[in-house]
Amino acid sequence: MDRNLTGARKRLFAKRGKKCEKCGYVGYLELNHIIQVSDGGTNDDDNLEILCEDCHAKKHGKKKKKYVDPAKSGIPTIRMN
Repeated sequence: MDRNLTGARKRLFAKRGKKCEKCGYVGYLELNHIIQVSDGGTNDDDNLEILCEDCHAKKHGKKKKKYVDPAKSGIPTIRMN
């Protein structure tokens, strides 16, 4: 099975919008398999959902932070003039 989801990402963003389908967050987004590939799930659009990092981690019961978005982290942003 092809694990390259670049085409699916573009297609789903065009159809569903560039936001988390759980919380509506707009920013860093990931594709999630509703039924995992290891459990027989496919890369078909109806088995994929667009999730933000937090919602994706919650779905899998994990805490993962490969990207920290200052808007969601509470970390003050320093502006350089």
